[in-house]
Amino acid sequence: LRPASAVVAAASAELDVLPPSDAEMRAAAAAGGVASVEGTQVHEMRLKYAFELTEKETSVVPRLQSLHDQLYDSPLDSMLWRLQDANGATLQYGGAMHDARPAKLGKGSYVIDVLLRHPEVGLLSSLTDLPLLLHMPLPKPLGCPVYGARHTASSRAHGGAEPVSAGWLTKGAHKDLYVSPPSREGGVAVPEWVAPGDVLVGELRLDVTSPTVSALPLVFEPPSHPTKAKEKDEEEDDEAAPKDGAPLAGGAAAAGGEAVVETVTATEAEAKEAEAREAAAAVRDEEALSKKLLEGSLAHLGSLRAASASRSRY
Repeated sequence: LRPASAVVAAASAELDVLPPSDAEMRAAAAAGGVASVEGTQVHEMRLKYAFELTEKETSVVPRLQSLHDQLYDSPLDSMLWRLQDANGATLQYGGAMHDARPAKLGKGSYVIDVLLRHPEVGLLSSLTDLPLLLHMPLPKPLGCPVYGARHTASSRAHGGAEPVSAGWLTKGAHKDLYVSPPSREGGVAVPEWVAPGDVLVGELRLDVTSPTVSALPLVFEPPSHPTKAKEKDEEEDDEAAPKDGAPLAGGAAAAGGEAVVETVTATEAEAKEAEAREAAAAVRDEEALSKKLLEGSLAHLGSLRAASASRSRY
C-alpha cells in the first residue's frame, strides 16, 4: 500500500525537545559565555493508509518492510502504527521493529495510521511515499509442482509430464529443478481477492525430514485474473431478448413501446419540417441566382448596344 496522505509537522515545543549534551553546554559556555543552549526540536510525520477487505474474515499483519527488524540502527524514532475501522475504533496497534499479533478483520474498509519521528525534517520528507505491506494468509496452501525440465514447468506439465519424484543425490552432484507457478484452476486456485501488485510467498522443501534446514524461499507475483466468458445460455438469452421499443410477435409491444412510438413520430415531424425548410431555402437561392443572371444579361446587352452605336457613329 502507498500512503493516502502524509503530514510533516513539529512536535510539542515543550515535551518533544532534545536537551543539549554536556559537551555542547561546555563548548557553548567556553565560546561565548552562554550557560545554556537551546535543545533540538523533534518533528513528526503521520502517514495514513487505507485499504478494503472483501472476505468475511481475514488475519492481517501490517509491516513497514524497510523499517522492519531495526532497533538501534534504525534511522527513525517512535515508529508506531494504529489500525482503525471505518468508525474510528482502534482494533490493533504495534511498532515497526517487529510484527504484532494478527488482527482478525471482516469485510469492510480500514485505515492504518503510522507515526514517525526525527529531528530532521528532510529525512521525514524523503519517506512520504513509504510503502506498507499487509501479510494475509491464504485459506489453503497453493501447490507448486516441481519438474525436472523447464518447458514442463512453463506449460504446467502439458502432455502428462510427472513431477520430480523423491530421490538421492551423491556428494558433489547437482540436479536442476523447476517450480511451476500455482494454478488458477481447481479447488486450490488463487483467491479472487489476490490482485496484480500482491506477492505470494512460500518455500520449497528439499528434504521433508528436515524442513527447517532445507527450505528455500519462493516468491510469486500473480498476474491479473483471466476474463470470464459469458455463459452460452446467457448469450442466447441476450440475442433472443428484443431491443427496447421493438415490436414483439403477435402485435404486442415491448415495455416503453408507446414512448418509442411517440419519439419516432416526433422525429418524423421534425424531419419533414427540416425538408420543408430546405426546399424553401432552395427556392430562394434559385430566385436569387436567376435575378443575378438576369441583371448580368441586361448589363451585357446594354454594353453591346453601346458598342453598336459607337460603330455606326464613326
